[in-house]
Amino acid sequence: MRTGSITAMACALALLLGGTGCFKSSTSQASSEGSSDSSSSSSDSSGGDDDKHSALERDVRDYTASHAGTVRDVAVLQREIGSLAGEHGVVDWESDVALHAAIGRGLAQAGLRGDAARVLGTAIVGDDGERLAWVLAGQETVAAR
Repeated sequence: MRTGSITAMACALALLLGGTGCFKSSTSQASSEGSSDSSSSSSDSSGGDDDKHSALERDVRDYTASHAGTVRDVAVLQREIGSLAGEHGVVDWESDVALHAAIGRGLAQAGLRGDAARVLGTAIVGDDGERLAWVLAGQETVAAR
């Protein structure tokens, strides 16, 4: 994705969320709620592949939740998600349905719903409608609770 389109999407999201130039969210609550999951996820390394992937999903969800409200450069968010995936042995997070759903759950935890989640989700995944659908499906699972 080009930097210009990322900036345009970030500006659109800022306008949707109040036009303050930064994104508003309840990240402190989302961060604190996820902190126990994150600390326990690092101890799951002795489990099977499913446990490792679940730990990665929690890490991606929690990272997204804690940074979605303050992201100014989506490329940084993308790189960090890629780094988290790499730490858990996943080399192609862009094709992982569960990780996209985790991004969506993180957006929902950060208080982003509807158009705001769609705009930031699009900024993260680009113009790939299928990947955006995965993100929004994850966001909707939290919104439905």
